Amino acid sequence: IIMFTGIISGVGTIKNLIKNRKKNLELKIVIYNDIFLKDIKIGNSIAINGVCLTVVTICGYVLKFEVMQQTIKNTNIGNLIEQSFLIPRNHLYLQDRSQQTPLV
Repeated sequence: IIMFTGIISGVGTIKNLIKNRKKNLELKIVIYNDIFLKDIKIGNSIAINGVCLTVVTICGYVLKFEVMQQTIKNTNIGNLIEQSFLIPRNHLYLQDRSQQTPLV
């Protein structure tokens, strides 16, 4: 189980939506917030419009997600259009003195 903060700490814009040969969706989102991005790593879960997606690449301010056909079918992700604004939410961390560990 992954929990998300619900705290708005950044705004994103959809840069690209590309369907690949398997009819999956490649979603690239530009995030305009250095604080939000500083802890993001490949493999992190980010909530986009309430849908949990996994970061597959990071290039500067651009996060890339690959969205499977089943997710497109059963969520609102398939309705997104390029240049739309969205509010990404990071997963919640359980703090201890030595390191940040995702609460899962």
